[in-house]
Amino acid sequence: MKILFITSELPYPVHKNGFSLVNYRLLTKAINGVEIDLISIDKENKESEQMLKKESSSLKNIFVVKKSETKFGKLVNLISVYFWGRPLIKNQYLHRIFMQLLKKNNYDLIYACPLTMISELAYIKNLPPIFLNAIDSYSMLCESFYEKEKNIKNKLKIHLYKAYEKKLLEQASCVNFVSSVDAKHIGKFSNHQNIQNITLGIDTSMFFQNPTVEKESGSLLFSGNFEYKPNADTAKYIAEKLFPVINTNGLNTKLYIVGRNPPQFKTNSNIFITGFVENIAEWYNRCEVFICPLLYGAGIKNKVLEAMACGIPVISSSVGISGIKGLIHGVHFLLADSKEEQISAIDKLLNNIELRNKISDNALRLIKENYNWDKNISLYYKILTELIQK
Repeated sequence: MKILFITSELPYPVHKNGFSLVNYRLLTKAINGVEIDLISIDKENKESEQMLKKESSSLKNIFVVKKSETKFGKLVNLISVYFWGRPLIKNQYLHRIFMQLLKKNNYDLIYACPLTMISELAYIKNLPPIFLNAIDSYSMLCESFYEKEKNIKNKLKIHLYKAYEKKLLEQASCVNFVSSVDAKHIGKFSNHQNIQNITLGIDTSMFFQNPTVEKESGSLLFSGNFEYKPNADTAKYIAEKLFPVINTNGLNTKLYIVGRNPPQFKTNSNIFITGFVENIAEWYNRCEVFICPLLYGAGIKNKVLEAMACGIPVISSSVGISGIKGLIHGVHFLLADSKEEQISAIDKLLNNIELRNKISDNALRLIKENYNWDKNISLYYKILTELIQK
């Protein structure tokens, strides 16, 4: 079985984002008999390429193509897909490599991730089956953002992205969303007959409850890749609007904001911004409560799964836990959508060790049962095999 992978970036380091998490696992846990060629739109990184080849015996060739699309080009393509069903501007470097590889190789299947990658195939005919791993829904993210800022621009983006998704999904033989919420959202306006919901997994060798790490009393944690606007806006909300009120309520608390490219915001002596860290699991184990009051967003939030796997109790908004199956408020986490609810939940957990232990123990069991990479990657390859055999 020979598969051509097309990804929006090199899936290494593995914890860059949700795309890399899934693509890395698919490359390194491929079933026997699979040969993979990988095309990634990224900056050349020989070290990452070498590590991927070292860790994946199925990966035969890697081709890195430089990004050519500008913000203006992205807008043009969004509009052109809306009206004509295909992008007006294509990545010439990528197209050239596609054509060369398709002439030389008899691929059984093309795997594309995320949605934007399938747009690059719009001009090529007689392709093998295409598995599109969309991961998240862009139009659902736009709807979530519109609820936060209701204006004509955001309303227009919803319509454009719904048409964009609907028309590009038609090119795929099978489409996957990691969140059942996103999959149901797409089903409201797309008639695609093969939409799957294979979710994420947790690497339990990295994310686990470590009893040797001492908890820091009164410590709160929020983490993420802050290049992603929902994360950046939430970090700013926590630091400027939520945390100052917690302090005025007499709680002796510290806030840690951990992750690459943190935004600028007003801070104080009890707010600590680390930037990128090599091992986020250490912070999950060090802090007493993980807060995820996301204001808007789409898809499953890796940070919540990771925190639960490390045994730190979670307080989250509805957006933060969206798509994570089996969660029950008061059993696996505390739901808090308003600022008042978030303040109350933080007060409860920081002042009640028994409640913290109960919440974290229940969540840890759920994550171990439902978010297993081996199980989920097996599902991927089962579906890929079925597509090839049809």
